[in-house]
Amino acid sequence: MKFIYKVVKEGARAREYEDALQWLVDAKLMHKIYRSAADLNHAV
Repeated sequence: MKFIYKVVKEGARAREYEDALQWLVDAKLMHKIYRSAADLNHAV
């Protein structure tokens, strides 16, 4: 599932939810997946 900040609050940014999202990762309720431009080039 992709987390879309603006769905939570119009104009929201990652820094506003950084601590809450890290808590979810630490609790093993969510995994952070990092994407790069190279990943996009290999997408189907």
